[in-house]
Amino acid sequence: MAPLGRILLWLVLIYLLLCLAMTLSQRHLLYLPTPKAPASVPALRLAGPEGDLVVHPVRPGRANAVFYFGGNAEAVYRSADSLARALPGCTLYLVNYPGYGGSAGQPSEATLTAAALSAYDQLSSGHQQLAAIGRSLGSAVALSLAARRPLQRQALLTPFASLEALAYEHYPWLPASLLLWDRYDLLALAPAVTSPSLVLLAQQDRVVPLAASSPLLSALKAPTIVEVAGTHNRFDATASLAAFFHPICGAL
Repeated sequence: MAPLGRILLWLVLIYLLLCLAMTLSQRHLLYLPTPKAPASVPALRLAGPEGDLVVHPVRPGRANAVFYFGGNAEAVYRSADSLARALPGCTLYLVNYPGYGGSAGQPSEATLTAAALSAYDQLSSGHQQLAAIGRSLGSAVALSLAARRPLQRQALLTPFASLEALAYEHYPWLPASLLLWDRYDLLALAPAVTSPSLVLLAQQDRVVPLAASSPLLSALKAPTIVEVAGTHNRFDATASLAAFFHPICGAL
């Protein structure tokens, strides 16, 4: 084989090995499970898709409730104070995904979706109106819930249109459509969602750039769109959430 041919062969082999490595490690890159919350944090143990599902309730017993689904590395109990300030009149349920915060199982698109449905089915009967908030990865979980169960409204914080498109944004050299196990296609879910949506975008977001969110904006039915200063992990959603959820969570 000519030297150029050998070089090309090595380059192809290296590329295929990189693709294999990314394929095998993709869930370790996407999901960053968090440890259990301190014992002082209230927790409910529900039946989840792979065992116990740990949910942290805030102000239980209110007429209306909001489910919260966090980002891929978020310890959801840490968001309790800011969410409570924004939604003073609602019960909050902060859901730990399988593998996160003491919930049993391993994270995947199937188990995260099943966990959201399980939490809804076990907790919804005690409330008159229900809503959801999802942040980053959690926006896909919240929208999946809204497409399958009745919600009065949902807020999507720094959402992406699909994981495949986001993967191409960060790894344009990878054939993401062939390699991804979890796809989180929000564009496919959006037509089934009829309740009002808030989409909150961070202007300096480099993890989910505005271009990665924009296709979702036209797929949703007349969403309320708010851009705020900040990065993907550092932005203040309090005012936007308070205004959007005021009809059901405005006062104690």
